[in-house]
Amino acid sequence: SVFEGVGGNADFERLSDRTQRVWCKTLDRCDLEAVDFEDCQSYIYELLALCDTITWECTGRSFEEWGILDAVQMELSKAWMHFVRLVWMRDLEWEDLVRCISDPNAELSVEAEYHLTDPPAAVKHIVSSKLLVPLQVWGFFLRAAAEAEDPRKRRG
Repeated sequence: SVFEGVGGNADFERLSDRTQRVWCKTLDRCDLEAVDFEDCQSYIYELLALCDTITWECTGRSFEEWGILDAVQMELSKAWMHFVRLVWMRDLEWEDLVRCISDPNAELSVEAEYHLTDPPAAVKHIVSSKLLVPLQVWGFFLRAAAEAEDPRKRRG
């Protein structure tokens, strides 16, 4: 979890239903609107602003209040660019997933090359792998900020 090890009652369960819906819709847009890796700065800014909102809801502090605004804008934007590029490339695994969940007769299409035996598990795995870098970078900066405030949390 992004907020694991941050302390101060940071918890993803504090995220509001509304923000959670916006988060999912914003991530979905990357594929549904075919966000272009070569021209995605406004989408990246939107993701950064949403990460800041989520951080504020889950920790009670914004990136600026954590003292990491500049670093987040620089490094987390690169991580989100990585996510956009992974989605934009549309690898075979992603294409098969899209084809399977778009097929109204997917459970009957067992002979199709894109058939998945467990679509929900495939969605979780594929989406998680594409989100891995931005979520790791986000969490890293929050944990580093928390450790800087409390020397007892520093790693030996």
